Amino acid sequence: MNPWVWSIIAIIAFLLIFYNRSVGKRVGEDIDEIRNSLYELRMSIKSLRADWNLKHAQIQVHVLKMAKKIPDDRDPYFITRDCIACGSCVPECPTNAITESSIFEIDPGLCIACAKCAKVCPVGACVPLTNIDT
Repeated sequence: MNPWVWSIIAIIAFLLIFYNRSVGKRVGEDIDEIRNSLYELRMSIKSLRADWNLKHAQIQVHVLKMAKKIPDDRDPYFITRDCIACGSCVPECPTNAITESSIFEIDPGLCIACAKCAKVCPVGACVPLTNIDT
C-alpha cells in the first residue's frame, strides 16, 4: 500500500483513540457528579429524618412525663444527625432502646438515661434530649 494511506490510517486511529478517551473521561466525570448528588441527597434525607425523630421524641417524652410513665427528672437520650451509623451504641444499651431503621434511633420510653450509649459513641451523637437546641 501507499505510504500516504498508512499515514492517514494512523492519523484516523490516533483520533479515534483520543476521542474515545475524552468521551470516557466525560462519562467518568458525569458518574462522579451523579455520585456526589446522590450523596448530598442521602445526607439531606438523613438530616430531615433526624429532625423529625427529634420532634417526635420530644413530644413522646412530654406525653410520658405527663402520664407519669417516666420520672420528671429523667432525660432520655437521643441520637443526633451527627451519627455515623457505626452501631457501637446498640450492644451497650441495657434496655434495647436503640434500633436501626433508616438511621439509629432511641426509644425515649425505654431509655433509662444510663449514658452508656454516649460513652461509646465515637462522634458524640448520643446526647440527653434536653441538651438539644430546637
